[in-house]
Amino acid sequence: MPLGGQDTHNEMAKADEMQRKAFNFDPNNYTTEEVQQTIWEILSWRDIIMRKVATILEKIPGLENLMDELTDAMNVCASHTVSSDNYVERCNRYLYHH
Repeated sequence: MPLGGQDTHNEMAKADEMQRKAFNFDPNNYTTEEVQQTIWEILSWRDIIMRKVATILEKIPGLENLMDELTDAMNVCASHTVSSDNYVERCNRYLYHH
């Protein structure tokens, strides 16, 4: 899979367009179906990007496992509320001792 090129340019243009729409979003001007379609487009775009990233990571020995561990750690941290007294301590403990 080549890095860059027309595919990357198209994906970046699509990201820019989705971001522009998000910043100008007024829920009073959209139907439920239009909102659902927009969300579907964003999730589809995200899946395409994630598959491309995963393909690249698979080619780098050890990086895929490292990314899985980092993702797990981030998910653990994100699942705790920021208002928790031990939030940072628990995240650090998970990141550095897991």
